[in-house]
Amino acid sequence: MIQVRDLAIEVTNKCNLNCDFCYANSNTKNEQLSIEKMKRAMDIVNPTGIAFTGGEPLVRHDDIVEMLPYAQKFIGDDFKGIRIETNATLPIDFNAFTLNGSPKGIHFNVSLDGMKELHESQRGIGTYDKVVDFIKEAGDRGYWITAKGTFPDEIILNELDYLHDFARFCVSIGLPRIRIGHVKSSGRGERTDGGDGYRETTAQMFQNIASLNDIVEKEFNMNITDGKPYVVPALCGQCGYNRKDLTLDVNGILRLECQFLNVPLCHYTKYTPELHEFGLALMKKNNMGITNNKAFDMTGRKSVFI
Repeated sequence: MIQVRDLAIEVTNKCNLNCDFCYANSNTKNEQLSIEKMKRAMDIVNPTGIAFTGGEPLVRHDDIVEMLPYAQKFIGDDFKGIRIETNATLPIDFNAFTLNGSPKGIHFNVSLDGMKELHESQRGIGTYDKVVDFIKEAGDRGYWITAKGTFPDEIILNELDYLHDFARFCVSIGLPRIRIGHVKSSGRGERTDGGDGYRETTAQMFQNIASLNDIVEKEFNMNITDGKPYVVPALCGQCGYNRKDLTLDVNGILRLECQFLNVPLCHYTKYTPELHEFGLALMKKNNMGITNNKAFDMTGRKSVFI
Protein backbone atom coordinates (compact mmCIF):
# COMPACT_ATOMS: atom_id res chain seq x y z
CA MET A 1 0.00 0.00 0.00
CA ILE A 2 1.36 3.44 -0.97
CA GLN A 3 1.76 5.90 1.89
CA VAL A 4 -0.33 8.98 1.08
CA ARG A 5 1.99 11.95 1.27
CA ASP A 6 -0.57 14.71 1.09
CA LEU A 7 -4.32 15.12 1.41
CA ALA A 8 -5.73 18.31 -0.14
CA ILE A 9 -9.19 19.07 1.21
CA GLU A 10 -11.47 21.28 -0.88
CA VAL A 11 -13.50 22.72 1.97
CA THR A 12 -15.68 24.88 -0.25
CA ASN A 13 -16.23 26.01 -3.82
CA LYS A 14 -17.09 29.51 -2.65
CA CYS A 15 -14.64 32.38 -3.00
CA ASN A 16 -14.77 36.10 -2.30
CA LEU A 17 -12.94 36.71 -5.62
CA ASN A 18 -13.87 35.61 -9.13
CA CYS A 19 -10.57 35.34 -11.05
CA ASP A 20 -11.06 34.51 -14.70
CA PHE A 21 -8.24 31.91 -14.65
CA CYS A 22 -9.39 30.02 -11.52
CA TYR A 23 -8.36 26.37 -11.91
CA ALA A 24 -10.91 25.37 -9.24
CA ASN A 25 -13.74 27.08 -11.13
CA SER A 26 -14.83 28.68 -7.87
CA ASN A 27 -18.30 30.10 -7.23
CA THR A 28 -19.90 27.67 -9.67
CA LYS A 29 -21.31 25.45 -6.91
CA ASN A 30 -22.77 25.96 -3.47
CA GLU A 31 -21.25 22.78 -2.03
CA GLN A 32 -19.07 22.70 1.02
CA LEU A 33 -17.67 19.75 2.92
CA SER A 34 -18.95 18.79 6.32
CA ILE A 35 -16.47 18.66 9.17
CA GLU A 36 -17.38 15.00 9.66
CA LYS A 37 -16.32 14.13 6.10
CA MET A 38 -13.03 15.98 6.49
CA LYS A 39 -12.22 14.04 9.65
CA ARG A 40 -13.29 10.75 8.13
CA ALA A 41 -11.08 11.29 5.09
CA MET A 42 -8.09 11.98 7.31
CA ASP A 43 -8.77 8.78 9.25
CA ILE A 44 -9.09 6.74 6.06
CA VAL A 45 -6.06 8.15 4.29
CA ASN A 46 -3.73 8.77 7.26
CA PRO A 47 -1.70 11.37 5.31
CA THR A 48 1.65 12.83 6.28
CA GLY A 49 0.53 16.27 5.11
CA ILE A 50 -2.78 18.14 4.91
CA ALA A 51 -3.84 21.18 2.88
CA PHE A 52 -7.08 23.14 3.16
CA THR A 53 -8.05 24.51 -0.26
CA GLY A 54 -11.08 25.82 -2.10
CA GLY A 55 -12.47 28.01 -3.50
CA GLU A 56 -11.18 30.20 -0.73
CA PRO A 57 -10.88 28.13 2.46
CA LEU A 58 -10.96 31.18 4.75
CA VAL A 59 -14.59 31.65 3.73
CA ARG A 60 -14.93 28.93 6.39
CA HIS A 61 -12.51 30.55 8.81
CA ASP A 62 -14.04 29.14 12.02
CA ASP A 63 -14.44 25.62 10.60
CA ILE A 64 -10.77 25.51 9.58
CA VAL A 65 -9.79 26.62 13.08
CA GLU A 66 -11.96 23.83 14.50
CA MET A 67 -10.21 21.30 12.23
CA LEU A 68 -6.64 22.24 13.18
CA PRO A 69 -6.36 20.12 16.36
CA TYR A 70 -7.74 17.10 14.50
CA ALA A 71 -5.36 17.59 11.59
CA GLN A 72 -2.49 17.92 14.05
CA LYS A 73 -2.97 14.26 15.03
CA PHE A 74 -1.41 13.28 11.71
CA ILE A 75 1.81 15.22 12.21
CA GLY A 76 4.79 12.87 12.02
CA ASP A 77 8.47 12.98 11.20
CA ASP A 78 7.74 13.56 7.50
CA PHE A 79 4.98 16.11 8.05
CA LYS A 80 5.60 19.35 6.15
CA GLY A 81 2.94 21.39 7.94
CA ILE A 82 -0.77 22.08 7.67
CA ARG A 83 -1.15 24.27 4.59
CA ILE A 84 -3.81 26.92 4.06
CA GLU A 85 -4.14 27.86 0.36
CA THR A 86 -5.51 31.40 0.46
CA ASN A 87 -5.89 34.59 -1.56
CA ALA A 88 -5.20 36.40 1.74
CA THR A 89 -7.87 39.07 1.29
CA LEU A 90 -10.32 38.04 4.03
CA PRO A 91 -10.03 39.00 7.71
CA ILE A 92 -8.24 36.37 9.82
CA ASP A 93 -7.75 35.78 13.52
CA PHE A 94 -4.10 34.72 13.51
CA ASN A 95 -4.30 33.92 17.23
CA ALA A 96 -6.67 31.06 16.39
CA PHE A 97 -4.42 29.56 13.68
CA THR A 98 -1.96 27.81 15.97
CA LEU A 99 -0.93 24.32 17.01
CA ASN A 100 -0.52 24.07 20.77
CA GLY A 101 -0.42 27.85 20.89
CA SER A 102 2.38 28.14 18.31
CA PRO A 103 2.38 29.09 14.62
CA LYS A 104 4.90 26.30 13.96
CA GLY A 105 3.41 23.74 11.61
CA ILE A 106 1.01 26.19 9.90
CA HIS A 107 1.99 27.07 6.34
CA PHE A 108 0.14 29.78 4.41
CA ASN A 109 0.35 29.49 0.62
CA VAL A 110 -0.63 33.02 -0.42
CA SER A 111 -1.64 34.17 -3.90
CA LEU A 112 0.50 37.13 -4.97
CA ASP A 113 0.57 37.66 -8.73
CA GLY A 114 3.48 40.05 -9.17
CA MET A 115 3.49 43.75 -8.42
CA LYS A 116 0.37 45.81 -7.76
CA GLU A 117 -0.74 46.62 -11.31
CA LEU A 118 -0.53 43.03 -12.56
CA HIS A 119 -1.89 41.50 -9.37
CA GLU A 120 -4.96 43.74 -9.31
CA SER A 121 -5.59 43.28 -13.03
CA GLN A 122 -5.98 39.58 -12.22
CA ARG A 123 -7.41 39.57 -8.68
CA GLY A 124 -9.30 42.86 -8.46
CA ILE A 125 -8.78 46.43 -7.27
CA GLY A 126 -7.89 46.68 -3.59
CA THR A 127 -6.59 43.13 -3.22
CA TYR A 128 -2.85 43.82 -3.42
CA ASP A 129 -2.45 45.81 -0.22
CA LYS A 130 -4.51 43.27 1.72
CA VAL A 131 -2.26 40.43 0.53
CA VAL A 132 0.95 42.28 1.33
CA ASP A 133 -0.34 43.22 4.80
CA PHE A 134 -1.33 39.58 5.41
CA ILE A 135 2.15 38.37 4.40
CA LYS A 136 3.93 40.88 6.61
CA GLU A 137 1.83 40.11 9.68
CA ALA A 138 2.01 36.35 9.17
CA GLY A 139 5.79 36.60 8.79
CA ASP A 140 6.12 38.74 11.92
CA ARG A 141 4.14 36.14 13.83
CA GLY A 142 6.42 33.29 12.75
CA TYR A 143 4.32 31.41 10.19
CA TRP A 144 5.91 29.68 7.21
CA ILE A 145 4.72 31.46 4.07
CA THR A 146 5.01 30.83 0.35
CA ALA A 147 3.92 33.35 -2.28
CA LYS A 148 2.17 31.65 -5.19
CA GLY A 149 2.22 33.82 -8.30
CA THR A 150 0.16 33.09 -11.41
CA PHE A 151 1.67 34.93 -14.37
CA PRO A 152 0.80 35.28 -18.06
CA ASP A 153 2.99 33.07 -20.24
CA GLU A 154 4.58 36.06 -21.95
CA ILE A 155 5.97 37.41 -18.67
CA ILE A 156 7.57 34.11 -17.68
CA LEU A 157 8.93 33.65 -21.21
CA ASN A 158 10.10 37.18 -21.97
CA GLU A 159 10.25 39.39 -18.87
CA LEU A 160 12.83 37.96 -16.51
CA ASP A 161 13.65 41.49 -15.28
CA TYR A 162 10.04 41.87 -14.08
CA LEU A 163 10.21 38.57 -12.22
CA HIS A 164 13.56 39.60 -10.73
CA ASP A 165 12.02 42.83 -9.42
CA PHE A 166 9.13 40.82 -8.00
CA ALA A 167 11.55 38.47 -6.25
CA ARG A 168 13.42 41.44 -4.77
CA PHE A 169 10.13 42.81 -3.44
CA CYS A 170 9.22 39.44 -1.92
CA VAL A 171 12.57 39.33 -0.13
CA SER A 172 11.97 42.85 1.19
CA ILE A 173 8.72 41.82 2.90
CA GLY A 174 10.24 38.69 4.42
CA LEU A 175 8.93 35.93 2.15
CA PRO A 176 11.01 32.74 2.45
CA ARG A 177 9.87 31.18 -0.83
CA ILE A 178 8.17 32.07 -4.12
CA ARG A 179 6.32 29.76 -6.50
CA ILE A 180 6.03 31.14 -10.02
CA GLY A 181 3.53 29.45 -12.28
CA HIS A 182 1.38 29.88 -15.35
CA VAL A 183 -2.39 29.57 -15.83
CA LYS A 184 -3.36 25.93 -15.21
CA SER A 185 -5.51 24.14 -17.76
CA SER A 186 -8.52 23.60 -15.56
CA GLY A 187 -11.70 25.38 -14.59
CA ARG A 188 -11.88 28.90 -16.02
CA GLY A 189 -8.23 28.73 -17.01
CA GLU A 190 -8.59 25.85 -19.46
CA ARG A 191 -5.89 26.01 -22.11
CA THR A 192 -5.97 24.81 -25.70
CA ASP A 193 -2.23 24.43 -26.24
CA GLY A 194 -1.57 20.84 -25.17
CA GLY A 195 0.89 18.49 -26.86
CA ASP A 196 4.46 19.07 -28.01
CA GLY A 197 4.13 22.85 -28.32
CA TYR A 198 2.97 23.07 -24.72
CA ARG A 199 5.89 20.92 -23.58
CA GLU A 200 8.33 23.23 -25.34
CA THR A 201 6.69 26.32 -23.83
CA THR A 202 6.73 24.98 -20.27
CA ALA A 203 10.30 23.74 -20.70
CA GLN A 204 11.41 27.28 -21.59
CA MET A 205 9.41 28.70 -18.67
CA PHE A 206 11.05 26.21 -16.33
CA GLN A 207 14.49 27.19 -17.57
CA ASN A 208 13.74 30.89 -17.07
CA ILE A 209 12.47 30.37 -13.53
CA ALA A 210 15.45 28.19 -12.67
CA SER A 211 17.74 30.94 -13.96
CA LEU A 212 15.90 33.47 -11.82
CA ASN A 213 16.39 31.24 -8.78
CA ASP A 214 20.16 31.13 -9.41
CA ILE A 215 20.25 34.93 -9.61
CA VAL A 216 18.17 35.45 -6.47
CA GLU A 217 20.05 32.91 -4.36
CA LYS A 218 23.39 34.51 -5.24
CA GLU A 219 22.10 38.05 -4.80
CA PHE A 220 20.58 37.47 -1.37
CA ASN A 221 22.64 34.48 -0.16
CA MET A 222 19.46 32.50 0.44
CA ASN A 223 19.54 29.50 2.76
CA ILE A 224 16.17 27.78 2.58
CA THR A 225 15.52 25.51 5.54
CA ASP A 226 13.73 22.74 3.63
CA GLY A 227 16.47 22.50 1.02
CA LYS A 228 14.27 23.76 -1.81
CA PRO A 229 15.15 26.67 -4.09
CA TYR A 230 13.95 30.14 -3.22
CA VAL A 231 12.10 30.54 -6.53
CA VAL A 232 10.20 27.37 -7.42
CA PRO A 233 8.62 26.60 -10.82
CA ALA A 234 4.93 25.70 -10.49
CA LEU A 235 4.25 24.56 -14.04
CA CYS A 236 2.08 21.71 -15.27
CA GLY A 237 4.28 19.04 -16.77
CA GLN A 238 7.33 20.09 -14.76
CA CYS A 239 6.15 19.19 -11.26
CA GLY A 240 7.59 15.69 -10.97
CA TYR A 241 4.28 14.68 -9.42
CA ASN A 242 4.83 11.32 -7.73
CA ARG A 243 1.16 10.31 -7.41
CA LYS A 244 1.27 9.91 -3.65
CA ASP A 245 -1.21 12.74 -3.12
CA LEU A 246 -4.99 12.65 -2.83
CA THR A 247 -7.71 15.29 -3.09
CA LEU A 248 -10.93 15.21 -1.11
CA ASP A 249 -13.15 17.28 -3.36
CA VAL A 250 -16.01 19.50 -2.33
CA ASN A 251 -18.46 16.69 -3.18
CA GLY A 252 -16.82 14.37 -0.63
CA ILE A 253 -15.05 12.21 -3.22
CA LEU A 254 -11.44 11.13 -2.75
CA ARG A 255 -9.59 11.68 -6.01
CA LEU A 256 -6.26 10.28 -7.04
CA GLU A 257 -5.26 13.24 -9.11
CA CYS A 258 -3.35 16.44 -9.61
CA GLN A 259 -4.51 19.23 -7.31
CA PHE A 260 -4.40 21.75 -10.15
CA LEU A 261 -5.88 19.88 -13.09
CA ASN A 262 -9.33 18.46 -12.62
CA VAL A 263 -8.27 15.09 -14.02
CA PRO A 264 -7.37 11.83 -12.25
CA LEU A 265 -3.83 11.82 -13.62
CA CYS A 266 -2.08 14.53 -15.55
CA HIS A 267 -0.76 13.72 -19.02
CA TYR A 268 2.85 13.69 -17.84
CA THR A 269 2.30 10.89 -15.32
CA LYS A 270 2.52 7.21 -16.17
CA TYR A 271 -0.23 4.92 -14.98
CA THR A 272 1.29 1.97 -13.10
CA PRO A 273 -0.05 -1.33 -11.73
CA GLU A 274 0.96 -0.16 -8.23
CA LEU A 275 -1.15 2.95 -8.67
CA HIS A 276 -4.06 0.84 -9.93
CA GLU A 277 -3.90 -1.40 -6.85
CA PHE A 278 -3.73 1.65 -4.61
CA GLY A 279 -6.93 3.01 -6.09
CA LEU A 280 -8.74 -0.32 -5.80
CA ALA A 281 -7.65 -0.73 -2.17
CA LEU A 282 -9.02 2.70 -1.27
CA MET A 283 -12.28 1.96 -3.06
CA LYS A 284 -12.71 -1.18 -0.95
CA LYS A 285 -11.73 0.60 2.25
CA ASN A 286 -14.29 3.40 2.15
CA ASN A 287 -17.63 4.30 0.63
CA MET A 288 -16.88 8.00 0.13
CA GLY A 289 -16.07 7.25 -3.46
CA ILE A 290 -12.73 7.37 -5.24
CA THR A 291 -11.92 7.83 -8.89
CA ASN A 292 -8.82 6.82 -10.77
CA ASN A 293 -8.22 6.20 -14.44
CA LYS A 294 -6.45 3.88 -16.82
CA ALA A 295 -6.40 5.88 -20.02
CA PHE A 296 -6.34 9.58 -20.78
CA ASP A 297 -5.70 11.90 -23.69
CA MET A 298 -2.59 14.04 -24.17
CA THR A 299 -4.26 17.26 -23.00
CA GLY A 300 -5.17 15.69 -19.66
CA ARG A 301 -8.75 16.88 -19.88
CA LYS A 302 -10.63 13.71 -20.80
CA SER A 303 -10.32 10.46 -18.92
CA VAL A 304 -11.67 6.93 -19.00
CA PHE A 305 -12.65 5.90 -15.49
CA ILE A 306 -12.62 2.44 -13.95
